[in-house]
Amino acid sequence: MVHVDDQLLGEPEQLIYDRHNDLDVSFIGWVIGIGDHGKGPVHAWKPEVHLKGVRVEIALTAGGTLVGWVKRYSPEGDKCDACVAELPEELLRWLRADSGGKLGPATKKAWAQACEYGPLKAYAFQEVS
Repeated sequence: MVHVDDQLLGEPEQLIYDRHNDLDVSFIGWVIGIGDHGKGPVHAWKPEVHLKGVRVEIALTAGGTLVGWVKRYSPEGDKCDACVAELPEELLRWLRADSGGKLGPATKKAWAQACEYGPLKAYAFQEVS
């Protein structure tokens, strides 16, 4: 569990993350990290959105549970998945596995943003001696 400081985070909101082949995840909490990475041409009516790409969000529930969500989108359709994790290390393992064993650009951006939140700062870097 991650310590929740609602003074720092503000008012929580109802969030629902869809999953392609599993039950959707619903909770009260905060989005603490977002990362987007797209490829190919952009939509004419939405110049910030590529036709193919990935969006990653990391959220914290009011109870201190972390939720990671990945949406891959393309002209062929969208695929979404989510992970509910009690520990930051557990979520980081899932995010790496989802990206083929590494942190892709969108995942790394979302993780870095999430680690700006006080209790997760220790997970921003791999410490070595």
